[in-house]
Amino acid sequence: MATIWLPLVYSIHKCNENDLIIRELMCFKDNCDGGNIEDLDDLTQCKLDYERFRVTFDYEKRTHYCLCLANQFELPLKIAQQQSWIQAVYLCYDSSSNVDVTDTILKYCGKGQDFYGKSIKFSWIFQGVNAKLKFESVYGDNFTIDILTNTETDNKEDILEEKYNLHLCSELNEFNVENVVF
Repeated sequence: MATIWLPLVYSIHKCNENDLIIRELMCFKDNCDGGNIEDLDDLTQCKLDYERFRVTFDYEKRTHYCLCLANQFELPLKIAQQQSWIQAVYLCYDSSSNVDVTDTILKYCGKGQDFYGKSIKFSWIFQGVNAKLKFESVYGDNFTIDILTNTETDNKEDILEEKYNLHLCSELNEFNVENVVF
């Protein structure tokens, strides 16, 4: 596995706190690190060759992370300005064992807490974990997502998409399928 370090070169003295500065764009295939994309001219080919991307970028003086299917990635990234809704997220192995993973989810979900409008598969964040994520909303909505199947288990998927703009990535037989409807 070759790793090519990106960062895209931006002149720091010309950037203000509201500029979005991409630090790293990593590509993955079959849960393996495919390395970094060195040149955005290679982006079109990488979208065909890889399953998903992880983008590390700075925005408003903070480092953010975006995970998405390669065929959904486009520049510029869109940062939603909607109100935050996540109150807490717990990793639940069984009924008596809950671990607070709110900070981990907030690291990836973005300012609008919609995962940048991209479909998300929670096993990308919690690799190899056989558990469920219990989300608590500031609006009183609670729902559970099975990490292995990436499905909402409380029959509230419509609320996730309509109210919170949260789209669960469905299982794909091929890692780069065009015109997939989520």
